[in-house]
Amino acid sequence: MSETFTNLPIAPGSYLPNRSTFNQGDDGAFILFSSDTRGVTGRKIYINTGLVPIFLSLVNTSGADGQAIIRGIIQLRSLAGGLSSSNNLKSAFEHMTLIKNVQVCYKIFQVGKDSKSKAGVYITNIRPAFSNDSSPTGLHNVHFDSGRPFSRIVKSNKDFIGSRQAAINGHHSSVQAAADHLSNEHIEQTQFGGKASFDLFYIPTYLHNELGVWITPTQKTFRIEDAAKELAEILVNTQRYLEKNTGSEETLNWVIEGDGAKLLDKAVAKMPYSKQYKLYKQSFQFVDPSMDLTPLLRNLNTMDAKLHDTPVKINRTGARASMASISRAGNRNAETLRIIGALNKKNYNQSIKGLLDQASHTGKNISNAMAMMNTPMIATFMDIINRTRGTSSW
Repeated sequence: MSETFTNLPIAPGSYLPNRSTFNQGDDGAFILFSSDTRGVTGRKIYINTGLVPIFLSLVNTSGADGQAIIRGIIQLRSLAGGLSSSNNLKSAFEHMTLIKNVQVCYKIFQVGKDSKSKAGVYITNIRPAFSNDSSPTGLHNVHFDSGRPFSRIVKSNKDFIGSRQAAINGHHSSVQAAADHLSNEHIEQTQFGGKASFDLFYIPTYLHNELGVWITPTQKTFRIEDAAKELAEILVNTQRYLEKNTGSEETLNWVIEGDGAKLLDKAVAKMPYSKQYKLYKQSFQFVDPSMDLTPLLRNLNTMDAKLHDTPVKINRTGARASMASISRAGNRNAETLRIIGALNKKNYNQSIKGLLDQASHTGKNISNAMAMMNTPMIATFMDIINRTRGTSSW
């Protein structure tokens, strides 16, 4: 899986399963989830040790939701693969169950005598979960009327952006939630101190869900590739509009949040470098990106796109799953910003420092978690989580 770690130590009581029954990326050992999943009642539940950092970032074990998630995972010993779970289109024995704010992905095996793997439920991934979302994909106009506390949102019928601010959301359950959050946190106010109107390219929650691999209760037909193509066309048409209708120094300022960076990366990839594809009238800022930005930043620089004075902003809130991702890519992203800044005579030190601090902070927590696996008396995944929670915050 994309969110696991390689070369992990083997925790006491854990084992490496038969690789023929697992995907190529399932690194690490499998260990019992908790003392309640030893198989005394129902199936045994194992979980990949590479998921320790992700579990820490997504699940607050001291909160009510966190405790509900833990109970829900324990209940998989009897409910795994039932009517409330979703099936994977590519694997008949792989399932996904929604528990509060997470998707728990697992495989179920009833193993014969000759197999090296043990019978049970194997949790292979944990991801953010999203509610059913009927908001349409694509460009929306977000307006603020006098005396109205919330935004008024209209699906745009244009294929370009004429405003001075735009955004791509990354972790919201509805277009209204995305618009209000972005306005409150990241969209610059008007010169009179009021909330400014802006354009929002909205990514519905189902597009976050592994590119539509899962069969969910509500079938979705809009593909991530279609969204990327639509966004690419908007970038090109917006550039042409701005070149014709604005002054030489005026730009469109984009805020790209969370998984929005992944969609922008796909859109830019559909715009091969040429004189036709220049983005010098558009500026980009990334907030809690959930990917390694290095290739995207390089492509944007090739297209002469501008970067915000603080190109990357780390809030450590919102898309919590992005923390593990960006920590691993933090040093690369920081070095890329340093190079691009030098080429364009820009100082991106604030973003560089934020990326390096985040990488260091998260790296220490990952190290703590990994060290716990070699500690005597560690018997289950929750033992690791509880001890790591006690030594450092995520």
